[in-house]
Amino acid sequence: MTDGTGPERTCRYEPEMYAVRIEEDGTEIVTDEPDDECGCFVCSECSYCMMFGADSGWFGTEPPYKAHFRYCPGCGARVVE
Repeated sequence: MTDGTGPERTCRYEPEMYAVRIEEDGTEIVTDEPDDECGCFVCSECSYCMMFGADSGWFGTEPPYKAHFRYCPGCGARVVE
């Protein structure tokens, strides 16, 4: 939220753990997908953790994993896609 004197703060929520894919040659590739063990997404501004997964998570369970809230409860920044 802004006080009208400057630009509104924004943040992104990203998975706490990203999935890793192993290529045939053994090379590990970090993907943009959350790992199967990922339990939350983390705010890029304040590191506030919001639950991911199951029926009670705060994000869609399929890509693009859209947040079901507009402002971070930790820092008040507007959540952007």
